[in-house]
Amino acid sequence: MKLNDAQFTEELDYSRGSTRNLVVHMMSATRRWIIRLNGGEMVPHFALEDFSTLAATKDKWDELRAEALDYVNALSEADLDGIVRWQLPDRGMDTENTRWEILLHVAITPPTTAPRSWRCSTSTLASRPWNRICCSIC
Repeated sequence: MKLNDAQFTEELDYSRGSTRNLVVHMMSATRRWIIRLNGGEMVPHFALEDFSTLAATKDKWDELRAEALDYVNALSEADLDGIVRWQLPDRGMDTENTRWEILLHVAITPPTTAPRSWRCSTSTLASRPWNRICCSIC
């Protein structure tokens, strides 16, 4: 099934509201993590209204995917073990993780469609260093 633009932006009583909102959130969050990993200045989240069509969203998705792959492909083993300090000032967070932990989070953290209690439970994963990333931004 392929969505049309109206279905893509239709508000739903689930997660972030519409399929578009969820996809834009995933793009925006991934972009911000790559910026953090590069030590860059943080940028605001994407504006949902800038992505009113599937085509515009896919174009940006493809661009961000290429940038992320370029970044990852340029990393050495030593880079992966490097410590990255990151902050979420609006949440009072100032912490650090290895680069591989952050990349693992970006690659496998489920989008915010799962209940917060499931994502940040007291399971085995909750005790892992990368899970504090999830719990801090979800």
